[in-house]
Amino acid sequence: MPVDYIQKGDSIIARRLGKIRKEVWHRYGSISGVGLTHREIRDRWLAEGRKFDVPARLC
Repeated sequence: MPVDYIQKGDSIIARRLGKIRKEVWHRYGSISGVGLTHREIRDRWLAEGRKFDVPARLC
């Protein structure tokens, strides 16, 4: 695979992860997130039907 193709894919994934991090911060970065683990947050999102659109190993 050409390096440019790999870098483009990495850039797309990085943008998607940035959106997820931003939403996590806005929803759980304050009092509402106290005492929650990252797995509890993930489980809540999955129960809501949230799609992450990134490889599972990165969530």
